[in-house]
Amino acid sequence: MVTQVMQEQKTTHSTLSTVYLYFSQYCNLRCRHCWIDPKFAKDKAPKNDDIDIKSIISALEECRQLGMNAVKVTGGEPFLREDVFELLDYCKSKKIHLSFETNGTLIKDAHARALKDARVGLVAVSLDGPNAKIHQLLRGVEDSFDQAVEGIKSLKEYGIHVQVIISLWRNNKDYIKDTIDLSRLLGVNSVKINIISSIARAGKLMQDSEILSVEEVIDFYQALTGQLSKETPFDVIFDIPPAFRFKENIQQVDSCSCGIHGILGILGDGKISICGIGSSLDALVLGKVGQDSIKDIWNNHPILEEIRDKVPYKLEGICGKCSKRYSCLGKCRAEAYYNSKTFVSPFSFCQQAYEQGLFPDSAIKEDLKTNRYIARNNCVISYQDNGVITTCLRKGQDYIKLEGFDVWLWDRLGKVEKLSIAEVESEARKSGISKEGDNVERKIEDLIRSNVVSCVEETMVCNQDLAIDSKKLNKYMAMRDALVRELSSAKNFGKKEDLSNFHQNAVETIDGHFETKEVTASHLLRENNPALGGLNYGAKLFEKVESLKTIEKNARILDVGSGLGFTSRSFLQSLKEKNPDVAASISYILCDLTFKFLKNQKNLTSGYPTRFIQANAEGPPFNNNSFDIILANENIADFTSVKLNKKDVLDFLVGKIKQEHVEDASTRKALEWIKSSSIDVSDALPEFIFNLGAFEFMKQINRLLKAGGLAFVCEYGILRGYPTAVYLPNHTEYTIQFSQLIKCIKSLGMEVEVRSLLDFFDFNKEEEVVDECSLNFVYGIMKKNNINLPYLAYTKEMLEEKINGNLLSNFKNLKFLKIREKMACMNMDTFYVLLIRKKGG
Repeated sequence: MVTQVMQEQKTTHSTLSTVYLYFSQYCNLRCRHCWIDPKFAKDKAPKNDDIDIKSIISALEECRQLGMNAVKVTGGEPFLREDVFELLDYCKSKKIHLSFETNGTLIKDAHARALKDARVGLVAVSLDGPNAKIHQLLRGVEDSFDQAVEGIKSLKEYGIHVQVIISLWRNNKDYIKDTIDLSRLLGVNSVKINIISSIARAGKLMQDSEILSVEEVIDFYQALTGQLSKETPFDVIFDIPPAFRFKENIQQVDSCSCGIHGILGILGDGKISICGIGSSLDALVLGKVGQDSIKDIWNNHPILEEIRDKVPYKLEGICGKCSKRYSCLGKCRAEAYYNSKTFVSPFSFCQQAYEQGLFPDSAIKEDLKTNRYIARNNCVISYQDNGVITTCLRKGQDYIKLEGFDVWLWDRLGKVEKLSIAEVESEARKSGISKEGDNVERKIEDLIRSNVVSCVEETMVCNQDLAIDSKKLNKYMAMRDALVRELSSAKNFGKKEDLSNFHQNAVETIDGHFETKEVTASHLLRENNPALGGLNYGAKLFEKVESLKTIEKNARILDVGSGLGFTSRSFLQSLKEKNPDVAASISYILCDLTFKFLKNQKNLTSGYPTRFIQANAEGPPFNNNSFDIILANENIADFTSVKLNKKDVLDFLVGKIKQEHVEDASTRKALEWIKSSSIDVSDALPEFIFNLGAFEFMKQINRLLKAGGLAFVCEYGILRGYPTAVYLPNHTEYTIQFSQLIKCIKSLGMEVEVRSLLDFFDFNKEEEVVDECSLNFVYGIMKKNNINLPYLAYTKEMLEEKINGNLLSNFKNLKFLKIREKMACMNMDTFYVLLIRKKGG
């Protein structure tokens, strides 16, 4: 049975990521739906009524100490204040991510220029109709439409990312498509459609039935999708609760739009609240700027502690039953509190939909426990033998919870479950989803899309209002996911990750280690493969190294962490075939921390001029300037990593913290490396991972190489961001941040070139090899039948040679992918090569 388990782990002190700054209590429009209910001012906000700019900056400084790196500026109308330019200057100087929400009527050339200069990520402008009549029905002031359009034009002249926000109500629902078309003509970057909340002024709209009913909103959402083209040149975001989202032509953001666990509101009068709701409910005012410590409020205020304790874990009504609650967080908790005076009450839109029978059954968690659905055929790999079918749901693809017959998600350590053919044939009818004339595959596809559960903490780091500069939402999602991985990696990290003890003492057996514990590219390619032009990994490595530096007589080569020794053996064999005399004269030293690996290396490379030493490569016992070539293939992610505090790092760099005051030796080393290598951590999260061991190894390369010597270093990693955890069955590794490592190498005075492994090894990127799940499935079936099948990156032809033809025909839906897309369980796009040369020679 396929299941997905979500651990309900409560958030304690979340990171403060974004401040919602309600910059002014005043607005120059009289919007009928405004939930803030600001005071009116025609051209300028009265002085000495709003909180002064110095107090705002002081408050933001307090927030920065808590990790805040983004400010969303709204109002009232923020451009009623003349000191908005001071705010922009401050945020620019501190590299704070800025976004603005405005009615656009006051934006002139000077404002647009200042926004561009401050690198504001997004300016959201309200536009509620395609013409003045429709727009001004909601905004309440003449000429506001023309002024908003002119404001948008000014912003676009400076290349600013503009999002048009449309507030949906009865009087403009028939003009939404026209408003989107107008937005396209104005050159905006995206359109967001908001459902009007019933807070403050909007309560009167609700009483007058001018706000659409829940059923009308759902119908409108579905109808609008049919009107939009997939070629619409920008994102259209409909802010309907995630449980209702399923259409392709409207971009989806499966999260609470504010990210309640990571935000704090500062109001125009200096009050502090969870957001702008504090202007309507005194009960949600947490304190006041200049009078109360923001740090104390953030860490200790009972209202925030209640939110962290109960949202989303104790949500009531339909929100407590919804499978989206971990990403949605109950949508707007401010509105829920406004209506019920509790943070756990259901979001009114969803609760009404549920009571009216309009809530999607597929999004109700309890119902999922009893529903029985069959996965799409192209998702399932199967093996049939003697009337019994064994099945596997393809890992990494959309899936749906299955029950009634056992379809299992393959786990290398899991056991094979079986089901009879008769059960498979009858289950579709039993489930009730399959009827005559039904498009079962499409129905199931919609259900699959609606049932994906997102990460609990995804909204803590990034949200749509930061306006990641991207045409397509998937780029934003990729960035968000990377930040979530960084956050999670730091959160789950101990003081120091010392993997040396694991590699020295905890590797119990080499049998299956590189099949089930930590799969490597070199192990998958240890036999000749068409993807490498008919060579194996070790032979290709020799070919490329020899092309860069001729291996001469009496050369000394250091091979660090060679695993089981297949790569070393092929390297030596290739050298012997090309130049036997040189091969006989060299000294080839294999250094590894794992004794069992060294023993296997010794067996495989017998007959070659090799020596073996068990040592830690972060400080190996070799003389200076003693090697011509150093090889380190797929091992530096195993070296020591440490978790650092961003504030401490920045304080150290400016001299606020002295080296001698740092107690932990590893942290002290990391700080010195960051300083000496000029590593910029200004964009880091409050806590982040640092590849200390990899930096130390670069120091050893510089010490050990002879002048003119060459080092080859290959590992999986990233060029941007910060290292993240890779959780393996018996230990944790961390991705390598190559851009930082390059700075380290250059600071040591060496030359370096970085290449992708795909390009450096001249992979045939169009060659198709078996995908991860298919390989695991075939490997598991063969092992169960006592057939020894090497764990390799098989092409279809290679697999046919290894497995008897009749036996192979029992497998259905095995999948082969181009190696540039994915290779078995290795994503080759994430592997990089460092070619390091020591100057001189």
